[in-house]
Amino acid sequence: MTQFRQQLLAIFTITLGLLSSSATADDDVLIVSPISAMPSNQVHDGMLVWVDLVTTDPHKAVQFYSTVFDWQPHYFADQNYIELSHDDHVMSSVVRFDDDEATEGDARWLVSISVADVDAASRIAVASGGAILETATDLPDRGRYSVISDSQGAVLMLLRATGGDPSVDSQVLDEWAWAELWTDDTDAAVDFYHALAGYNAISFPDANGDERIVLGTDGKARATIVALPWDDVEPNWIPYIPVADASGTLQRIVDAGGTVLEKAGAADSSVAVAIVMDPTGGVFAIQQVGAQQ
Repeated sequence: MTQFRQQLLAIFTITLGLLSSSATADDDVLIVSPISAMPSNQVHDGMLVWVDLVTTDPHKAVQFYSTVFDWQPHYFADQNYIELSHDDHVMSSVVRFDDDEATEGDARWLVSISVADVDAASRIAVASGGAILETATDLPDRGRYSVISDSQGAVLMLLRATGGDPSVDSQVLDEWAWAELWTDDTDAAVDFYHALAGYNAISFPDANGDERIVLGTDGKARATIVALPWDDVEPNWIPYIPVADASGTLQRIVDAGGTVLEKAGAADSSVAVAIVMDPTGGVFAIQQVGAQQ
């Protein structure tokens, strides 16, 4: 897993570098979209603002998400970078993981959180026991970003979006709404992310009696932290999508070639939360709106 994570970040940052260097060279090639068409000129520290999928088969991934969530793809000239939109809201990119050691199923979603100062936050990450995997860099129209790992090795992107964060700061059905950190040291994670993005933490028992920690800023819940659910999984971030009908969404996921890894029921025995995997290996979660995690 560690070797794959390093390979993944290497190809991902190379791809971003290519985007950055070519963004002004040819308008028909690689001009990435801003985070929001209606920027707020405000920064909401800790807000989930973007999610990227790195995969060996971007076209299969795009077909899956288009079928399940009705996300619309925008293909770039070399087909190695594809953006996904929902109701004209651009929210993700799919990047080809092109490496000799990559195999089918090597895919990861990489979450991006908003910070006011990427350079300062990157330094805080290192001081708090994390590491900088990609130094702070400007990507035209997107913003300034860096890629870090936290004190337990979970990887994420820090982003100061051009023009600020999206003006709509609320959950939207069938779009990324928050992310969950799976970690082997929840106390250390709380300390790390409080220092990194000013998250305040509240703990409560979930439906199974296990501890779940909610991270918030500006009086809003931004993310959750739980102890690693499986022994053979390394610390990582899992993005969540709220849906109106979790059971129906799971059926579409399976019909489109995805896999259900784990699911939990609601009081009426319907599905409330599920961890799933797309056909290329990208893991994410869905949650029924109104259902407690």
